[in-house]
Amino acid sequence: MTNQRKLRFAFLRQSMTEQHIKCYFRWNLFQIFESVSMPLFVQKRIGANHPLILKPGIYIVEERLHELIVDFHLLDY
Repeated sequence: MTNQRKLRFAFLRQSMTEQHIKCYFRWNLFQIFESVSMPLFVQKRIGANHPLILKPGIYIVEERLHELIVDFHLLDY
């Protein structure tokens, strides 16, 4: 969780094929078409006491050597 109340995901490059990276992270953008609820184990791991629901939208991907980083906006609960 970031200071701006965004949920940060680090997608490990080594866990994806080049085809998956090109398909889902093309142009350094990642798109979510509809709201997505995070599983309960993710909420517990973060220590959230409310549901974590990602907002639909187009998100900027930050490229790092071993990771692709995306900061997702959360729906208000």
